[in-house]
Amino acid sequence: MAQVATDDPLQRDDAALGALAVYQGAPGSDAFSAIHYLGAGRIIAGKRSSQAASRFLLSEDYGATWAVVGCPGSTGAHTYFFGQNGALLFSGTGDTGSACLMKSMDAGCTWTVALTALQLRTLVGSADAKAVFSPVYLGANCWIANVKSFDTTKKVILSADNGATWFVPSAQPGQGASAWARRMILTSDNVLLWPSCLTDKMYRSTDQGASWSPVTVPGASLFQPLCDAGNGVYFCGDVRTAPNTPIKLYRSLDQGLTWAEVVAVNLQRPTVTYWRDVLKVGDSLLASACCMEGTSNERYMQLFLSVDDGTTWVSLGNPYYGPYGGMQAIYQMCATELDVVFAGCQPDSTILRWPIPVGVDGGVPGDQDGDDYLDFADFAVLVGAWAGPLVWDPPPGCTTAQFIRADLDDDLDVDLADFAVFQREFTGSPASGGWAGRGLRFPP
Repeated sequence: MAQVATDDPLQRDDAALGALAVYQGAPGSDAFSAIHYLGAGRIIAGKRSSQAASRFLLSEDYGATWAVVGCPGSTGAHTYFFGQNGALLFSGTGDTGSACLMKSMDAGCTWTVALTALQLRTLVGSADAKAVFSPVYLGANCWIANVKSFDTTKKVILSADNGATWFVPSAQPGQGASAWARRMILTSDNVLLWPSCLTDKMYRSTDQGASWSPVTVPGASLFQPLCDAGNGVYFCGDVRTAPNTPIKLYRSLDQGLTWAEVVAVNLQRPTVTYWRDVLKVGDSLLASACCMEGTSNERYMQLFLSVDDGTTWVSLGNPYYGPYGGMQAIYQMCATELDVVFAGCQPDSTILRWPIPVGVDGGVPGDQDGDDYLDFADFAVLVGAWAGPLVWDPPPGCTTAQFIRADLDDDLDVDLADFAVFQREFTGSPASGGWAGRGLRFPP
């Protein structure tokens, strides 16, 4: 597989988020509509508009390099969502009327078609199955997947043999043929959530899809984002098609039985706006509020942060200003075991990376203890974070935040290259660009 080079991989944005573009396409180019962390440093992303030979980008080194991966015989333009059970993955395509379901048995390295467009249409009884969304692993070799179609009431399909065969269960969510959902998740409380798009109805199943019941999300026009924040706390968000209209984010504290608005934002755009993704990372929550573009220059999205379980939210603004401007959308986010976030963005075919907590690696380069200057105490902390090249796990006694802060060259490990950066900053000569050359004093 040919490797795809990143564009200046050490160029970090100056905004509060401190995001790094680990993959950067051309100006005004396509979007990444799905991204998923597979474990062990492997990240897979799906293009919004792709072809059989270029369905996915796969990184096996925490985003340092990316390889193009295809799915021979696959149809449909857009690649959406990933479901995972170990090395077994499913992903769907859509939005062209020729949707198919794809399968990988080797953690994304190779792909085959699990259900062709014809097989999918025949299975659900549709002349025009538009998309397959959100494959979800239920356990015990059982899977459920979500189908978008407007000429059948069959909205979910099941497999009891790890995706070898699929069938339509008798119980179905939704209020009729016009009902559809983009995102479906199985929470840690074993609750399936299926938001009926453009309505205020959230469908719940507590028996893995054997039965469904709707609850009302007051005032909502539901769309994609769903998040399980743990302890029965869930989030969902809506979409608005009217110009210059607030979009709302909702929270449930009782496993999705009741919902209440927690934040609203008006992006002041004449186009469709929506909450696109909500993600729990460590003790933080992130939510992306986005706009449907009229042109590639309309970049008005905002990223929101909550550190109190979603009670209050603060805008981080447009999350990244790269060589071609800001973002229109973060379509999906994922996080590694180090609480490092990867985000699939629009436009410019951008994949971003940043650590949580926000700003954990900001401030003075090399300042490990946060006192705004460099001394031997910082050197001692750096020594404690050293793990060596290509080791992406903090050593014993080193916290995740310390490990990220010690990664001074942004390659997600702590090795002699980071010590070299620290030495350069510590000496502080103007020629090296060190902090002493910028007027920052060292302690007496």
